[in-house]
Amino acid sequence: MASDSLLKFVHITQLAWLPELIWVVLSSFCSSSSKPYVINLKYWGGSNISAPIFAYLGAEQPLGDNLTWLGFLTDNALQFKALLVYIEHRCYGESVPFGPMEEAFENASTLGYFNSAQAIADYAEILIHVKKELHAQHSLVIVIGGSYGGMLAAWLRLKYPHVTVGALASSAPVFYFDNIVAPENGYYSIVSRRLVNRRKIEVRIIKGWIDKYSVDLQALKHEKPLQN
Repeated sequence: MASDSLLKFVHITQLAWLPELIWVVLSSFCSSSSKPYVINLKYWGGSNISAPIFAYLGAEQPLGDNLTWLGFLTDNALQFKALLVYIEHRCYGESVPFGPMEEAFENASTLGYFNSAQAIADYAEILIHVKKELHAQHSLVIVIGGSYGGMLAAWLRLKYPHVTVGALASSAPVFYFDNIVAPENGYYSIVSRRLVNRRKIEVRIIKGWIDKYSVDLQALKHEKPLQN
């Protein structure tokens, strides 16, 4: 059985606070903090059948903003009997490890903890914790995110392959960074090529319509004079 401290947070509108022991090292010192996550057990088939875990990785907004419109997750959780886990990104919402955000962002000694490497370390630690609490060590984890959150999902899969078996990175330019994608203006090249190809198609459509209209117009001229 899972601990009461975790099972009491089965409603998606409540926050479960995980006391983290994140080993985030910067300039030779470590820090620990706490951050919220939410679980939804409604669709989960349970650890006895090793039902999967779908984890949504929060991005640059508070966790609560993501809980009402993510129908994609609940639809698939129903089909796969999955546990849903929603994790907030550090330094957004309630997850500010060094006091008020305004103070944390003005302190150069703590600002370095606000980065993607720290965020995916948080996610990994929380997922390990949840699996342990629910005795779900054999449940496979799929991490999910969109845009920046999608990049985090992909990086989490690469950095911590023992934590997750897959990542769904939606609308995530994972490889759009220096020395990874060529040419340097890769994004603009892709967009420009798309627009050019689309324009060629549109030009053909317009030209075809003009040709057809011209033929029809000539036919009308022979039948009846055009009226202004």
